Amino acid sequence: MRNNRKKISKMILNILTIALTLSACYFFYRAYMEHKPFQNEKIKEEALQDTIAPKDQIPDDPLNRNIDFDSLKSINPDVIAWIYAPQIGVDAPILKGKTDTYYLHHNFQKQYSILGSIFVYPDYSEKLDNPHICIFGHNMISGQMFGQLKKYYDESFQKQNPYMYIYTPERSKKLQVSCVKRVHKTDAIYQNDWTDGTNLQSFTLSTCIGSRMRNYRTTVTTHVIKEKIKLTK
Repeated sequence: MRNNRKKISKMILNILTIALTLSACYFFYRAYMEHKPFQNEKIKEEALQDTIAPKDQIPDDPLNRNIDFDSLKSINPDVIAWIYAPQIGVDAPILKGKTDTYYLHHNFQKQYSILGSIFVYPDYSEKLDNPHICIFGHNMISGQMFGQLKKYYDESFQKQNPYMYIYTPERSKKLQVSCVKRVHKTDAIYQNDWTDGTNLQSFTLSTCIGSRMRNYRTTVTTHVIKEKIKLTK
């Protein structure tokens, strides 16, 4: 009887070891597959930031930051805004394609990229003045795009990093995080008529959770608490 128990325990241990090894190999493989395109896209993003939105020129109040939208539009007319959330490593253009999925696998230069871009639905206003707007980005192991969005599940992190910024050619918007939750991909939050009952404009950042929960998304909903209208020439 004892020998049988030992054999069963050893078998279970071997199965667990194999499962952990396969799991580790899977994550190493994904990280490896992301590494080269991540480096390439990082170089492109840093070059874009240096030209369009230099980090060393960000004012004490990011609401006053200037983004060179004329130059962005000359690169790609699909760029309609810019999002700045330094606490999760996001400082990038927001794009609007002709379909819901185009920028899942294309960068801001319309080149194929496994990292894709940060993007919105094609039926949103060019000025991003809809009552509620969903913004999408990949959940990359490298942390690129919305790979660090899950940090907001930590309440202490949320309290210490409550603000994000959205810039359009017409306005700068200061956002405050109000709700963090996991939802199904068919959740009402993705519908154009969704509302949380407030009169404030809201933006929801959304990303996939992972292959094991492919039908679910991490969402961070924010409200616009302050705006600055840009003077036009």
